[in-house]
Order: sequence, then structure tokens, then C-alpha cells
Amino acid sequence: MRLATRALFGAMLTMGCSTGTDPFGPTVDVSLVVSPPTSMPMTLYVAVGSATATLSAPIAPTIETRRRLYVRRYGEIPVVSTLIGEHRDTLASVAISATVRADYDQGIGAYVSRSRPLGFCMGPVTAAPLRNGSGDSLFVFFTGLPKGAVC
Repeated sequence: MRLATRALFGAMLTMGCSTGTDPFGPTVDVSLVVSPPTSMPMTLYVAVGSATATLSAPIAPTIETRRRLYVRRYGEIPVVSTLIGEHRDTLASVAISATVRADYDQGIGAYVSRSRPLGFCMGPVTAAPLRNGSGDSLFVFFTGLPKGAVC
């Protein structure tokens, strides 16, 4: 199951489409994957500049949940992802930088697992171990491809 999940992960991240004329501004899709699926309640809070999203961890057998964010501007934008446990305790927090571009499909992936996600369509991965002693880590990355590119 883990191997299949890791192999499919690159294909599972659906990215938002941004165009220079989008009236709501650029979009960035945010996804949370938990591998293997868990029954432990977790919530991921993501801030992309001033835009925020909250994603509840998928409950087994589902492995992914996602949201689309409209961010206010193009360019370099700070991203902070914080994973919260069922008792409102911070399990892990990761900060990265994203370059949001017009006419790009782009997304932020958060992956909770014991092993680093693998794939050709993701940028550098930043990780933080979970503070609950599970041995899992929160892996976060940003990816962007020109609109219409296939990966």
C-alpha cells in the first residue's frame, strides 16, 4: 500500500491554474496526503501569503484531501504549513517559499508519512518530524509547471 501510494503521489496532486487575467488572482491548490491512511484526527493549516486554508486529515481508506486558494499576487510568497493534533497541539510546522507565476499550474503538497515522497513533478521537499512520537514526518513542497505541460 505504501509503495502504491508513493508511486501515485506525483499524479495525485491536482494543481490550480493561474492566468494573468484571472479576476480573483492566481490560484494555488493545496493537498494533504496521509500514508498510510489514519484514524488519528489531524488538521493542516496552510498560509500562502495572506491566503489561508484548513484541511482535515483524510480518514481511512481515503488518503488525500485538497483545497484551492486564491492568492493576492504573483511572485515570491511565504508558505507556512502547520499540522495540529486532536488536542490542538502542534505536531509539526514547515515554512517554505513559493514562486507563483501567471499561466502556471501550481500547488503545495503536504505529505504525512515515515518516508519522503518521491516524484518527478515536485520541487524541493522540506520536512519536520511529528512531535507525537509516531516516527512520521510532515513533508511539504511547492510545484509549478507552465500551463498545458504534462508531467
